Formats: sequence, C-alpha cells, structure tokens
Amino acid sequence: MQELINKATTLGSSSGRNTPSSSSSSRSRFSGASSKTTSFLASLNPARWGRQSSSSSSHHTTTTSAFGKDASGNALAKSQSNSNLIAAGNREKARQWIRDQSITFVSRYSSDGGAAGAGGSAGSLHPACSILSRLTGAIQKLDGHQEDCLGALKELRDILIESDISPFEVNHSGLIRTMLGYMANEANQLVERADRLRMFLHVFAGLPLDANYSSAVAPPSLNAAPFGAFVAKLNGCVTQLEQFPVKVHDFPAGVGGRSNTSALKFFNTHQLKCNLQRHPECTNLRQWKGGTVKIDPLALVQAIERYLVVRGYGGIRVDSEEDSEEDIDNIDAAAMISMGGLKHKLQFLIGEHVLPYNMTVYQAIRQYSPLVNDQSETDTDTETPIGSASIWVQQHTIYYRPVEEESGAAGSGSKSGAANSSRKNSKNSQSKIMRRKPEFWIDGIAPAIASPLVPFLVSKLPEVVTVQDASLDALCMLRIINALNRHWATLYFSVPQSHIIPQTEFIHSKIAAKASRQLQDPLVIMTGNLPQWLQQIAAACPFLFPFETRHLLFYAVSFDRDRALQRLLDTTPDLNSADTSERVTPRLDRRKRAISREDILKQAESIIQDFGHSKALLEIQYENEVGTGLGPTLEFYALVSTELQRCDLGLWNDSDSYKNNNNQQSSAIADNIVKSSMNQIDDDTATANTNSSRSSLSPTAATRHHHQQQQHQQDSDHNVSDGSFVISNDNSLNMLIEQSDNLLLSQNPQQAELENNQTPPPPSQQQHSLLSPAAGSAGAGAASYVNAPHGLFPIPLSKTAKTSQISRLKYKFKFLGKFMAKAVMDSRMLDLPYSIPFYRWLLAEENSLALSDLDQVAPEVQVTLLRLNEIVKQRDLIQGDAGLDAMEKTEKIDALDLDGCPIADLGLDFVLPGHPNIELRRGGRDTAVTIHNLHQYIALVTHWFLVEGVSRQFEALREGFDSVFPVNRLRMFYPEELENVFCGAGLGAATHQRWDVRMLAECCRTDHGFTQDSQPIQYFYDILNNYNRDEQRLFLQFVTGSPRLPTGGFKALTPPLTIVRKKMDGNQNPDDYLPSVMTCVNYLKLPEYSSREAMRQKLKVAASEGSMSFHLS
Repeated sequence: MQELINKATTLGSSSGRNTPSSSSSSRSRFSGASSKTTSFLASLNPARWGRQSSSSSSHHTTTTSAFGKDASGNALAKSQSNSNLIAAGNREKARQWIRDQSITFVSRYSSDGGAAGAGGSAGSLHPACSILSRLTGAIQKLDGHQEDCLGALKELRDILIESDISPFEVNHSGLIRTMLGYMANEANQLVERADRLRMFLHVFAGLPLDANYSSAVAPPSLNAAPFGAFVAKLNGCVTQLEQFPVKVHDFPAGVGGRSNTSALKFFNTHQLKCNLQRHPECTNLRQWKGGTVKIDPLALVQAIERYLVVRGYGGIRVDSEEDSEEDIDNIDAAAMISMGGLKHKLQFLIGEHVLPYNMTVYQAIRQYSPLVNDQSETDTDTETPIGSASIWVQQHTIYYRPVEEESGAAGSGSKSGAANSSRKNSKNSQSKIMRRKPEFWIDGIAPAIASPLVPFLVSKLPEVVTVQDASLDALCMLRIINALNRHWATLYFSVPQSHIIPQTEFIHSKIAAKASRQLQDPLVIMTGNLPQWLQQIAAACPFLFPFETRHLLFYAVSFDRDRALQRLLDTTPDLNSADTSERVTPRLDRRKRAISREDILKQAESIIQDFGHSKALLEIQYENEVGTGLGPTLEFYALVSTELQRCDLGLWNDSDSYKNNNNQQSSAIADNIVKSSMNQIDDDTATANTNSSRSSLSPTAATRHHHQQQQHQQDSDHNVSDGSFVISNDNSLNMLIEQSDNLLLSQNPQQAELENNQTPPPPSQQQHSLLSPAAGSAGAGAASYVNAPHGLFPIPLSKTAKTSQISRLKYKFKFLGKFMAKAVMDSRMLDLPYSIPFYRWLLAEENSLALSDLDQVAPEVQVTLLRLNEIVKQRDLIQGDAGLDAMEKTEKIDALDLDGCPIADLGLDFVLPGHPNIELRRGGRDTAVTIHNLHQYIALVTHWFLVEGVSRQFEALREGFDSVFPVNRLRMFYPEELENVFCGAGLGAATHQRWDVRMLAECCRTDHGFTQDSQPIQYFYDILNNYNRDEQRLFLQFVTGSPRLPTGGFKALTPPLTIVRKKMDGNQNPDDYLPSVMTCVNYLKLPEYSSREAMRQKLKVAASEGSMSFHLS
C-alpha cells in the first residue's frame, strides 16, 4: 500500500505540471523509439513503482507533487521538499483523496446513491448493478426446488440474451462454478441430475421437460438461440482467462530469409556429446567403454537403445565372455525394436527422470539435463531454438538400465507401452463381455446401456490435464455443454439424435489460432518441443479446435518426427524453400514391394504381416508394369478396400440380410449373404474388367484390353428350414418391416426383394469391376459386393458358431486393423465406407450403443423395433397408473396390439431377425415373444446387432490396430470425423457434391501451353462440374490412383492437380487421342480438343478404360 501511495504521488507530481515544455516533452517521448514505449509499459508494473519514484524526481531540483483535482474540485497541497518528505507529508492527503474518490464511486453506482452522485438521480439503480443483482439472485436459486431452478434458468437466459453482460462479470459472479455444480453434482437430493439437465435443455433449447414423450409425435422444434448465446459467452470467458503459452522461435534467417530452414540445417550439421553410463544401481549389464558418443539431436531415445542392443549391451549377462549367438539375438532384437514389434530392453534416464522412447535426444537433454538452464514455458517470441551454448559444448550423461517388467512400459511413456496398455484394456473389455454372457444368455436380460453423457458430467477436467490455467473451469463447463449438444437425446426415450447447434460454434478462435501457430513451426515439430497444454487440452476438449488442426496435431504426437514434418509440408508447402540448399527434407525410409494384380487380397495380408510394424513407408509397384510411388500405392489401398467388401468373405452385415428366409447352419452365413446379394442383380447386369494403360495414345489402344463379362445368375431353391416355426417367424418379421415401409409382402419374398431393389448398391457394380480384377476373372461369374447404404458394420456371429469360422473372421479383422493403422500412419486413403457405430467401437464407445444407433446397421429392423417400443411405453404407462386396479391393468395390457394384431399372434421368437441361426438367449427359438417380454426382445435384438454379435470381430480388429500404433490416439476425433482420417474427403457416401468451377480454378494449376483462360481448360472445368458421383470416383481413380480426395478436397492434393497441353505432331488431330496422367505428381496431359463434347467423350473413355495398369507415356 505504501508503494501504491508513493507511485500515486509521483504520478500526481508529473501530471500536475501543465506547462508547454512538459507537454511537448511528453509528445516527443511517446512519439520516439519503441524502447520508450516498453519502458512506459514496464513502469505500470506495481513492483517497480517504489524503485522509480526516486529516479523520476531527479530530473528537477524542485519537484511538484499533486494528485490533481477530485470531482468536487479540491486539490492536494504542493510540497517543495525532497521525495521522501513528499511521500511522508502527503500520505494522509493521499488517503483522504482515495477515500473521497471511493465515496463518489459508491454514491454514483450503488442502489443507495443520493445527490452526491455526479449526474445521478437519487434512489436510481445503475443498469450494470441491476444486471449483476439479477444474476446473483438467479445463481442462489439453482440449488432449490424444481420451480426455483426453472425460474433461475429463465432469468439467466434472459440476462444472456437481452443484456450486454461482459465475460469479466460472468467470471467474477460465480456463475461458472455454480453451473458446474448444477450440471455435475449428484448430491442434490431436491432435483435429480437428469431432471436438472432436461430443465436446462427446456429453457435454453426448447426441449420438453418430460423424458417419456412419444416419438410418434413430431419432436419439438429446437430454439437454439439461447443455447448458442450461452456457448458464446463461455467462449468469451475463456478468451479473457486463458494464458496458454506459445513457443515461437527467434532464429537468424538464412540465405532465403527463412529462419526455420536455417535452424533445421543447424540441427542437421551439429551433434550432441553424450556419455552413456550404466545406472549406479544396475550391476547385471555391461558397462559402456566406448567413450563419448556423438548423437544426432533429432534422433529418438529409442535410437540409443538400438545402438546399445546391437553392440551387445541389451541382455543381462552372467559373465563377460563374448557370445556370438547372443550378439546375433541382440541384432535381431534391435531390428524388431526399430520396427516397433518387440518390447524394449533398456530404460534411459537423465538424473532421476525416465526418458520416453519417442522423445528426441535434444528435447530430453534440454528438458532434463542439469547442465542446461532451460526456461519454463512462457509466452514469448524470443526463445532460441538451439538453446544455450552449453547444450552443444557440455557432455551430457545418460544412464541405462534394464526395463522393469511392471514399470518399464508405463514409466517410459513409450508407444509400445501404450499399445500394451490398450491391448490389456481390450482384453479386460472382452473378459467383461464374457462375464456378462451368463446373465443375459440365461435370464434374457440385456446389459444396461451406458449413457455417453456420464463421463462428461464432472466438475473437473480429466486427469490427463495437468497444466494450470485460470480458464480450466470455463473449459470444463464448455465440455459439459458440448456433451449435451451431442448427446441430449439420451435424456429422452427413442428420440433421434441431432445437434442443437453446429459443432463449429464451439471452436475457440484464440486457442485454435495458438495451436495452429504452434503446429506451423517446423522446429517445434522436429524437436518435439510442443507445449504440454496443447496435447492435453486437445485430448480433453477437442471441440475447441477445428478438425484440420487436430489432424495435424495427431500426426505430430502419434508418429515419428519425420512423418509429422512430412505431414506439415504436405499441408503447408510454402514452408519449403525453392533453394535446394535450404529445403527441408524428412528422412523417411521406404520399403518397396512388387505384387501381382491376381489375388491381391492374399498378397496384401502377407505384406501387412511383414511390414505393418515397420516405420518405413510402404510403396507398391505391379509386376509387368512401369512405375512406383504414390499413385500405384494409393491404388493398392483402394483395390484391397474393394476386395474386403466382397460378399463371399462374409464380413459385413448386408442391408437386405434380414429378408433372407434361408435357415442355414452357422457355418453358411457367408453363403447366405452371397445368395442374398446375387439375387438383387438382374440377369443382364454386366461387369467390365479393364486392364488398359493410363497413357493410351489412341482409342484402339484404350479399348484393346477392354473385356466385358456378363453375369448369368442361376436361381436355385435354398428354402431349407428346421421347422415351420422359424419360417413363420421370418415371414412375420418381414410383414412388420413391409408395413413400416408401406409395402405389401407378396407370396414369394425373394421375388418381392428383387422388384423392390432396382437401385444398385453403392459403390456401383461398374466401379467395383473397375477396381477389382478378380471380379473380371472369376470364371463362372463376377464377384458381388455388400450393399450397405449406411456404412459397413460386421455381421453378427452366433454364440454357437464353429471354431473354424470364428478363427477365420478374427484373422480377417485383425488384418483389417493392421491395414487401417498402416494406411493412417503412411497418410494413405482407404475406400471403406464404415458406419458411425463402427467408428464408435473403434473409440471404445460400444457400451453406449443403443436402439437409436441401429438405423446405421439395420434400418429396416430399427423401424419395426421402434413401433414395438411404442407398445412397451403404453404398457409401462398402464402399469404405472395408480387409478387402475390389477384386473383393469391386465385387461388393458392384454388389449395392446400392433395394427390390430396382438403381440403373441405375430409369431415372433427370441431369434435375431434376418439371422435364424442366432438365438438371442438360451432356448430362444422355443421362446415366444409376448406383451410381457417384448421389452426384453427389443433390448436383446439391439444388443446382439450392435455389441454381442460383433464383439469378437472388433476385439481382433483393435488388437491388430494396436500392434501398429495405439488406437486410443484416435480419441481426439469424433466418430463422424474418422471417415476423414481413414478415407479422405467425401465420395464414399451416397451423397453427391458437385465440383464448383470456381473452386476447380483456384485449386488446379495450368502449365506448358495452357492457362486458366484457355478454352480447353474452360471445357475441362465445365465437364468436371457436371460429373455425378460415380464419374467423379472414376476420374479421381484415373488421375490420382485413389477414388477419393484427401481431407480438404482438391485444395489438399499434394502436389496440386496440374493440367498441361499434350503435344501433337503437325499432321495429328488432337480429337483422335486420349489424355494421359502421371499419378505420382497428379499431372494430367490433355490434348487441345476442338469441342467440349469431344473432350467429354475422351475423358470418359480414359477414366473408364485407362485404369488398372501403369505404363510409359
């Protein structure tokens, strides 16, 4: 307080002078150098006021000190003594001045203000105080009864919408902490938490208070404005409070003025001096006697382990005798460690700090070495990326010791440790499923569905967040509101899920900009020097960041530094210099494999088995063809994706499998799907097998290898059943589904299926024949593919399935997991349109899958179950009616029916619809569905389709995925975003998005004879603008090797699509020639056609017949 008064006195002295000289001096001072401004801003620091009072008084022999005039015009007396006497003499006057100003402030803004308030009327309440008073009153009522809570929420809504209350006022009113308790606290006995959440949704989104309103009634129209206003206000609070640091490096620029490339060049030309020593507590390892080791600063700690293991320091030795066999084993172990397929043998420490294997040596030394005085995370723009000189001059000691069995993986933080942990979680999850089986298998009671909301209804951020910041409470509140936005329908019964407001409204522009700026720094990526808050906040609150930012962060933290840098350069090519000496080049190993186009799925299984664990980039080339690199590799992933969708594999649940009346044994499930799918194809459906060059020079060359193969379907009678009861059940199910779709069931169900399925399943048979050579060489008939309009999901597997079938499916799904993980690791795109429940399984959200999710797997079955569920609701209402006696309840319940038919007369039993070999419970084939067990039937059907019937397949898939990198790394994405991660942008779903001409002009380049204004280029853009979905896929397959665009669309193609003029001799007609492409660089050589129609025809021929081989132009 004394320093505050002294500073105020000094400021009063300087401001008291109002002479022309002082004014001009002030003006010159503020218009001078920036260092003066910095000094001025630094003077505002209260800690320096005491030190500056004496220096400020030394400019004049006679110092004037005054505080100026107050509102009544009274001024403090002047003093002519030195600074100490000034401070002592005016201390009491300073207190009096502060007291007078406080009285004036209170009288002006308080509700008790009188005439003393300047310009204020007696007894008036200032609007700001009125709003704060209302806000405080509403906050105090949130812990009351339901009426009080509703009133308080409505008051909060009105304040947020009608007033201009600031984030500062919200932060200091206690609203956020009170709302956290309101949302998350279960201890409030007055109102249940679910009811409190529904009240919030009722007030802020217009949703009903009653959880039991019927889904037959149209859902209420959402009023999203208050909900969005609340989110915006919370974002404002975070903006004011957050102080997350950004590490921005200041490094001298190189020749081209690029500091980042100069710094990376420095890292590539300097090495760190390290002493490798056996840990003092370790006696069973050999001591390193090789002296000082120079290590690449960007090398991983794992590289040191490989270095030691190869030289025989990885195994526990009984004596010092050399053992050649052990050395050979160590070499093999080092190779396996480099591929990520073996447990680590050594643990490394600096001091007492265990080093993660995926940390760079530079980062480890800078963070843990006692010889380096590195600063803590601060928001500064002067951090030197190379650190202090001691990093490069001193010798740093790194200890090694054997990995402990229990603490090794966990303490190291390695990727293999995370993978092992994930596998343990998978096994635990599987064991829980196994323990649940007796309960529902014997009693017929399905396991309870876990609410996806519950994990978010906590008053603190998850334990993964260890950073400290003033905004954490506001972020926690945003996390709960975002969960409500996504999962509010779980608070009601049988309500379709939708978002109240778009997810984009939760993106925090300030934090997202900080993250983007941090991830654009190649030095941060290469050194692994990301601030801790970025990864932690992205894991806990992914909604704060746009998908593109999280996607880049995913590669920065999940894989090696070179992959992260390659991803950064792909998304931001401007970071690279045109000067080859300054160019940043990731050092990625590449493994090439040549394969045949025959039986490509089997070869893919062998390749992924051999190279799935390897950190090297996998590149594919085809036998008897020319070319390797990006194009053939992308086509490999697309071809394997197509082969995995073959019906004869029996992997996926077909959309029409519920109509199949065949009652086969469990070992014939795949055969049933094949027959069901083949029956949907007319006899005159043709499939083309093409094997043409992508660089064909003439139409004859393009069509020379074009063969057509007719599909001749042979109808056969497969209506085999074990009893009439099963067929009665299937026919009853079909009747319910057809009634839901307003269709009549004919006498022949298979014929009705053919008549009602005229639209070919996506992707089209033409596209499948183009992508699958096996389809054209199948001999008697082409392969058919699964029809899954809502996305792929595994076919349910019976509890009594044969061991051979279970083993085959688990092997396929384990391969699928490795295949998916390898594609993501290498930034390759798949062409597998998975359903949302599939991705929820991948994110370990299977326990919250419910009836509302069944529309993505078996929509026809879900529609029927929803109608039956309405009857269950009516039954529950009757049972809960206190005005009815037992006899009346029984009569009303027995009278319930579905379209006039009692439930018992529907002929349903406890067998999975469409899969008569799968019983829902023990003895389910002999257990009829009645009004009294109808709820059990609905729950068991849902559970078998979504959880129990597919658990073994998904456990195998996650096991395969974890063997490449931990699947839990994907949890920074939402299920609906994972298609962009695995498959790129669009063209996989049935929806069609046209390619806008303006967008094409902005994303495509022209060169070598063409400009954006050239007439052929205008033809080209117009033709692409009118392509339908199948034509888009064919064109992309021809030009890039993949039928999909990367995430971000054409703009994300690396390198961009470039159109150049194809040269012709003087006597050659361009209309007689086809375009050719270079898929590795997205290069399209386009003849200068005379008309739009000529170009359209040639592009169609080239895209349809010019795929499936790579030859020289």
